[in-house]
Amino acid sequence: MTSVFSTLVITVVGAFLGAFASSFFTGRRDRQTFQKERRVAAAEEMLGSLNAILRMLRNSRGHTAAADWIRPIDSYYEAAEDAWHVMPPGMRHAKRSVRAALGETLGVVAIVDFRSDLGPGEQVSEPDEWRGYAADYVSGLMGRLREWRDTGKTTVSMLSFDDWLRVNTLYPEPERRDRDRSGPRI
Repeated sequence: MTSVFSTLVITVVGAFLGAFASSFFTGRRDRQTFQKERRVAAAEEMLGSLNAILRMLRNSRGHTAAADWIRPIDSYYEAAEDAWHVMPPGMRHAKRSVRAALGETLGVVAIVDFRSDLGPGEQVSEPDEWRGYAADYVSGLMGRLREWRDTGKTTVSMLSFDDWLRVNTLYPEPERRDRDRSGPRI
């Protein structure tokens, strides 16, 4: 009788442990799949918006209607805000950095999410030097976003726009900045 009872106990305990392990690993796999889907969706949304901004930076010839910039910039800001909580810590400055890059290039249009009074015929002057810097920065950021999307590494990072300017020795010295106000500042 004891061998039947011990076989029954071992069978019940084995079945319970098997069900628990299966549930644990299935739940873990489901969470990982969900996190990957969120990461990929967030990165794709940001990349689509940044691609539109990059095209405009590369194709504009120095003067563009402010209204042309509003939709892609607003779209990117919204995507960056939505993605903030899933982004690696070293990339959470992306919205602020793109705002800084566009602010140096476009001026007030970069703060479109704070201002709704931009007139439809208002023009922005885009200094070539800063437009190039912004395009290079946005392009680099897109590369880092693709790496994060594809690998899921939480160590992916990108310098902020100001640090990127300093590292690449593109930041004007303070005396030049005071003397040369060729681009709008935020």
